[in-house]
Amino acid sequence: MALDKSHHDICIVGAGIAGLSAAQSLHDKKLTVTVLEKSRGPGGRMATRRIDAAQFNHGAPSFTLTSPAFIAWANAHNDCLQIAENRASSGHYKATSSAHSTMNLVARSVFTPTNFHTLIRVSGLAQIQQNIWQVTYQHETPTGEVLETGTLTTNKLVLALPAPQAAALLKPLPAPFTAIAALAESAAYEPCWVAMFTLANQSCIPVNDFNEVELANGAPFSKCVRQAPQAGSTNESWVIHATPEWTTTHLNYTKEQAGDALYSAFSKHYNCTETPVQLAAHRWLYSQPSAEIKQTDAALESHALGLFCIGDWLPSMPTTNAVSNVERAWISGQQLRDFF
Repeated sequence: MALDKSHHDICIVGAGIAGLSAAQSLHDKKLTVTVLEKSRGPGGRMATRRIDAAQFNHGAPSFTLTSPAFIAWANAHNDCLQIAENRASSGHYKATSSAHSTMNLVARSVFTPTNFHTLIRVSGLAQIQQNIWQVTYQHETPTGEVLETGTLTTNKLVLALPAPQAAALLKPLPAPFTAIAALAESAAYEPCWVAMFTLANQSCIPVNDFNEVELANGAPFSKCVRQAPQAGSTNESWVIHATPEWTTTHLNYTKEQAGDALYSAFSKHYNCTETPVQLAAHRWLYSQPSAEIKQTDAALESHALGLFCIGDWLPSMPTTNAVSNVERAWISGQQLRDFF
């Protein structure tokens, strides 16, 4: 479906979990929603990379389930999820993609909007009259080449973006949007280098029920996860998430340098001397918020003007260490229905 350049009822910018959850909750209220996403597909940080025959869940490898509503959603989608009780938190659960699914398919199961457009990068916003927003965008190729620029208008605008990306769009706006722009700009995010590699032989490294390795002392990893084997393959694939500290120190590494360094650390700490069949790396500049924003007045004030910010960086539920950012993002999208 071609992007309608005229007027829209509700426009959601961003198709990560928050944006998809918002689209689903508003669709359930019989509202018409348009979703714009700068990447090639939905899911955001619930991402899967395919390299040759291997698949790597290089975004969120798993997530916790604590609220009754999120647990109910997960159980309704247990065909693409592996769910088990979270031993670290009584009464809560943990989930990852099932053996025949991937994390980006889990994200797609949240909701797939009818009016959904990929490779659309929003570059500017303007409120041209009360409750009428103009959205300036670029239609790009997967490599970032601009195919065309355009504008559309919408009654309600939802920014389902990491705070730094939201701040870049909000800062040029005049008062009374100064407060929400400052709020977004104040949200700090942790970066994360991720290494993905495949071994020709099966290792003997023990993993838990979610294919996670117990982290070795001194390893620069926050997560080390063996990927579900592909049918008929004898190879073994892994995803390593570097710690925020390691990533910050090596933020300007090339992908090749980051991948080599992280695999070298994996080899050292897990006694693996095999040369990988394939090795790649990805840098998440906005992996996860380092702290949740507490103040909500600025966000609420913008609602009356038809502008809504959602995502894992804004308050959505009581803060506990057991609540994952995936759950926060999903709940923030669900809560949007209360304002429509």
